[in-house]
Amino acid sequence: MLLRNIRIAPRAFIGFAAIALLSVFLGVFALKQIRDVQAQAADIQNNWLQRVRVLASANASLDRYRLGSMAHILSSSAADMKVYEDKSAGRLQSVHEQMSIYAGLLTNGDDKSRLDAFNRSLEAYAKNHLELLRVSRQGDKAAANTYLSTIRESYEQMTKNLDDLIERANQGAEQAGKQSASTYDSAVAGIGLVILLVGIGTVLVAWLLTRSITVPIIEAVLVAETIAKGDLTQPINPAGSDEASRLLAALAVMQGSLLTTLKQITHSSTQLASAAEELNAVTAEGSRDLQQQHGEIEQAATAVTEMTSAIEEVARNASSTSDLSQESRTIALKGQQRMIEAVTAIAALTRGVEVSSEQIGGLAAQAQGIGKVLDVIRTIAEQTNLLALNAAIEAARAGEAGRGFAVVADEVRALAHRTAQSTREIEEMIGSIQTGTASAVSGMHNSSNMTRQTLELAEAAKTALAEIVEANDEINNRNLVITTAADEQAHVARSVDRNLLNIRELSIQSSEGSHQTTAASQSLAHLATELNTLVKHFQI
Repeated sequence: MLLRNIRIAPRAFIGFAAIALLSVFLGVFALKQIRDVQAQAADIQNNWLQRVRVLASANASLDRYRLGSMAHILSSSAADMKVYEDKSAGRLQSVHEQMSIYAGLLTNGDDKSRLDAFNRSLEAYAKNHLELLRVSRQGDKAAANTYLSTIRESYEQMTKNLDDLIERANQGAEQAGKQSASTYDSAVAGIGLVILLVGIGTVLVAWLLTRSITVPIIEAVLVAETIAKGDLTQPINPAGSDEASRLLAALAVMQGSLLTTLKQITHSSTQLASAAEELNAVTAEGSRDLQQQHGEIEQAATAVTEMTSAIEEVARNASSTSDLSQESRTIALKGQQRMIEAVTAIAALTRGVEVSSEQIGGLAAQAQGIGKVLDVIRTIAEQTNLLALNAAIEAARAGEAGRGFAVVADEVRALAHRTAQSTREIEEMIGSIQTGTASAVSGMHNSSNMTRQTLELAEAAKTALAEIVEANDEINNRNLVITTAADEQAHVARSVDRNLLNIRELSIQSSEGSHQTTAASQSLAHLATELNTLVKHFQI
């Protein structure tokens, strides 16, 4: 029941998380056991087997060390003896190195005391061995053999101590192997037990999780099947707050809604059957009234159609008169436009004539101004002539020194004479221009007067045409009013006609609808009966 208060997603997460934690616990426990087994195997590999290998190597070196002494005794040359002495020294050094390695592998005091005993016996034998080599080097083979037998006791003591070390190493290796096997067996048993417990826990979590999901879903399915069979009397009691409980609560609400709806349908179907019978009676009476109305509408539609034809004839005649009036107005407007253009041209001509008259007057004034300038030029030329004459007289008085000045004075006098002559010619031309200008000014004044008169006549003609256009517009407007009124009447008549036709169609449709309504009311009553029959299938 506690799980039913948790939604399915968090519940599934908790279940899978529990399974994952059990799996992690299993993995951690297995790793710890494997690490213990590995530690035992490493101790055997790196400690006890290493001791056995080191001691075996030292034992072999000692054997070769002793055999070297015997070979030294049997040697006859000093060179061979030297070779065996060097080999013996190397083998003794090898034994010391191996025992140094062995000492580094020891961890307790008992093993160290045994090693110390071996080292003491080794030192004693090494001294005896050196003495043996010295005796053998002197060539006394019998003494050397005798001494070899004498040092046998120290050799046997040394080998005994070495055998003791080897036995201790073998025992330690055997004990470590048994302990490793025991650790392995314990690890296998522990891991098996943990696997069993984890498997049981996983199955239990899976069973609880599955049951917490499937049981309410099965309950919801049974409720849905009961409702689907039409039984709405069975109570629904949802427990918990998960999705399945919410589904059961929703099914309970749906059952209540269906129950209420079916009761309302039962009540409504009864009222619907009664209303259908009343509707059938009302529809039959409405159908008779519609038949009578349809005949009256037919007569009104015929009369409106005839009136529409007469009004359309009046509208066509008014439209024809309006078209003719419009054509007259168009012609008058064209004439008015041409007259406006003529008035505009005459006004422009008048302005041009006035401007030309003013320009010609200005030209006459300018000619008079030129005459005044010529008078000044003529006076200057006369004065220049007098000055040139005086200069020539003074040059003549000066004699040879004034000859060049006299030449200049003659040229100046000649220039003054030509200037005076040109001035007289220009005065004659200016006089002719002034005479022609005066005649032109008089003619321009006459032309200006005539253009003004023409302009006044054109303005009067334009005003007359404008009055004609206004009168024509008035006629046209009245024709338009008549045409518009006739069109509106025709439009209204056509609208009335269309409305009457629509009313007739609606009357026909209403009649047909009345028949359909009668059939529908009968069908409705039949459906109400069937609805009551269907509702009776439910147990409410």
